[in-house]
Amino acid sequence: MARSRDARTDDVASDAWAELLGLKDEIASLVGAKADQLHAASRARTEAIAEQMNDMLHDVGETLKKDEQHLEEFIRERPLPALGIAFLAGLVLGVTLRALR
Repeated sequence: MARSRDARTDDVASDAWAELLGLKDEIASLVGAKADQLHAASRARTEAIAEQMNDMLHDVGETLKKDEQHLEEFIRERPLPALGIAFLAGLVLGVTLRALR
């Protein structure tokens, strides 16, 4: 009778162990699937942000080109006022930097 009880206990323990191992595998697969989903979602979001940044940089580059052309036209049309503005800007910058020391 004791032998029979030990055998049943061993059977229950091995069944419980097998069930635990099955649960462990199921949890691992669920966690792996969720990690894959999160990775795919973050990759898609990162690519979308990178595309937006490229568009913004392109727009900034176009704006800077236009501003540069306007500045060149202003300097060509009015060289003396442009030279005066550059001199004053340098003077203000120099005085400001000296005051910061």
